[in-house]
Amino acid sequence: MTSRHMQFAVALAVCSCLFLPACRKEGGEGVGKMKGQAAQLTVTLSVDAGNCVQTLNGVPTAVVFLDPGDTVTFQTANNIPFLLQFPPPNANGCQSPFRDAGGNCQSSFSNANPTSGGAVGAAGASFRYGTLSINGAACNLNGGPQPLGVRMR
Repeated sequence: MTSRHMQFAVALAVCSCLFLPACRKEGGEGVGKMKGQAAQLTVTLSVDAGNCVQTLNGVPTAVVFLDPGDTVTFQTANNIPFLLQFPPPNANGCQSPFRDAGGNCQSSFSNANPTSGGAVGAAGASFRYGTLSINGAACNLNGGPQPLGVRMR
């Protein structure tokens, strides 16, 4: 290889290392979302062999990652009745990352009230679901590798 070709190859390699990582898309829930823009996520709840399952974009996931301001609509296939509850608020505060328009803790979701307000919480804060019943029957929230819930990024 000539010296000129070698210099070009080195320059191309350096530029690739510097600029291509900046072109990566955010993964998971952030796909198609501009940085700083809140997302509207849809989480589908179901039961498999007695265990609760949640999917995001058709992919089963134990934990849904949220950015501040993101909202979630919880649903079931075929609009089967459900009741999802975070642990109730206590002296330490709201056990859910969601607040309604008035700033009040949202800890219960159902077919009648499926959509959350904007998520709040410190980065890395985890919020496990307290109970989930689908079609009137409770399912096991701890049947997978980790309990179902949401986590702030």
